[in-house]
Amino acid sequence: MRVRSLPKAITATLGVQAIIVMASLVVPLTAAGIAPGLGLDPHLVGYYASLTFLAAAAASLATPQWVRRYGAIRVHQIMLLVAAAGLVVLLAETLAGFILSALLLGLAYGPANPASSSMLSRYTSSGTRARVFAMKQTAVPLGGAVAGFVVPFLMTRIGWLGAALAVAAVCFLGAILVGGWRHALDGQGDDSPPVGRTGAVAALRLISASASLRPLGIMAVCFAATQFNFTAVFAAVLVERMRWSPIQAGSTLSIAMAVSAASRLGGMGRGSCTAALRAGGTWHDDGGRNPRLRLFGARMAGSCRLCHRVFVRRVGLELERSRALRGGPFRSDRSRRRSYRRHNVLHLYGCTYWTGLV
Repeated sequence: MRVRSLPKAITATLGVQAIIVMASLVVPLTAAGIAPGLGLDPHLVGYYASLTFLAAAAASLATPQWVRRYGAIRVHQIMLLVAAAGLVVLLAETLAGFILSALLLGLAYGPANPASSSMLSRYTSSGTRARVFAMKQTAVPLGGAVAGFVVPFLMTRIGWLGAALAVAAVCFLGAILVGGWRHALDGQGDDSPPVGRTGAVAALRLISASASLRPLGIMAVCFAATQFNFTAVFAAVLVERMRWSPIQAGSTLSIAMAVSAASRLGGMGRGSCTAALRAGGTWHDDGGRNPRLRLFGARMAGSCRLCHRVFVRRVGLELERSRALRGGPFRSDRSRRRSYRRHNVLHLYGCTYWTGLV
């Protein structure tokens, strides 16, 4: 019975997570259309993303109790409805409405990964778990890839509010559809031991006290921060600083997310963290450090540093030339680089990526 339910569990978790990621990217992808109405700069959408993920972190800590009480599918339905509400409140078109939207989307985003992991763990064996979980992890880049193409296109046709309401309708429809599998997936019960009220605190203490888990936890935070930084403000920076159209910026983000999804699928069952833990290894294997994780950090650091240098030196020069043609002063190369390093959001990516490498 559990083997037959596995495809439903994968479809439900993958679909719900992808839809919620789409919802969380509506504001970042339409920031160029939203910001003028509020009198703000588009790159300030980074603060919106910060509120979203702070709320997500808090919600994820309470997810084990919610799953035990309501069931994983019911939690998935609630997540979709909360995400829809987070987009609907944007109708207010006020700063308070955007703050509430960020918090609601965070409450929807946070439980997605722990709730789906809880459900999938009941339908997988130790031999298939790594492959199934790697497939589940493609939900974030897949949702980002779809959002990058669909949301800017909708914004150019029906406005940014219309795009937000369209994604909210998708969330609502997804909540209805996934509810049809609640009896099949939640009805079999959860074999995991009960989680007490201090379960989240105990888990954090376990990670901080373990010599094997603590470095992995720190690196996971750094890697996640770089990922969320990238998806949160990349499109807004392309539109605001590089004068790209929203469709061009969204398509570029989609390509990056599609590559991410393909790389995750290509490494199914061979991920360094998963493979090491499944084999009983630790972070201190391979001469004291896991070389594959260090390589991941180096690749991200190098990519971000290259992006930053290209932006500051080439794109910044083009903007200065355009400014000079309009009658403004042409600043020196050193002055221009200093100014863009102070104001350019992409510089924050470099700092975070290098932190992840260290």
